[in-house]
Amino acid sequence: ILSIFILCRLDNSKKELLLIVISSICLFALFSRASFYCFIFTSIIFLYKKNKVAMVSIIILAGILLFANLDNNNFTDNRMIRMVFGSYDLSQSMRQDQLEKGLTRLSESWILGDFMGDVEDSFGEKGNYIHNYLSFWRQFGFVPFIVLIITAFSCYYKIFKYWWKNQNIKGVPLLLFYISIFMLSEIIIARSFLYPYIWMSIGGISAYFFKIKAIYK
Repeated sequence: ILSIFILCRLDNSKKELLLIVISSICLFALFSRASFYCFIFTSIIFLYKKNKVAMVSIIILAGILLFANLDNNNFTDNRMIRMVFGSYDLSQSMRQDQLEKGLTRLSESWILGDFMGDVEDSFGEKGNYIHNYLSFWRQFGFVPFIVLIITAFSCYYKIFKYWWKNQNIKGVPLLLFYISIFMLSEIIIARSFLYPYIWMSIGGISAYFFKIKAIYK
């Protein structure tokens, strides 16, 4: 989050690339897979807008690095890389199991949800929730989930449209867009509704555009 904030304030292509590289290395070293891959995805979109040559170069270099290490078991079995090669991963397997169990319970009470069902099923142990946006549906039911989806979609559509139409987007809208890209990727693949930055993204977009309308009125 801090890296994205700084990235949106820089106006120097070399410093931007340096920040992306340093941040990626740090996330890789910290074993934060979801954050690492979502940050890479956000950085590619950032470079698409700012520096397409750098974007293509990074993708090609990453491809060469992966291809050159196909026979290196120490590399391909690294926790941060093994999913790319389809190798077995305990963490991913556990999350898949949590997803399947969560969906089974959700199918039994899809209208009203199954509030705290994940904790009840694991005898009071926390952390066995669905690790994506469907966790909200299981906890609170179908109607709140639909309200969330509509709200999130309208917010993300608004900020994406603003980003696409404005070539020289700066300041708060720029930050909100890239924070939203990062958050949206996170909640789709790895985070539940408990992840606080998701709400910062949706709330920030709502507050910013509401403020603009208030000024014009």
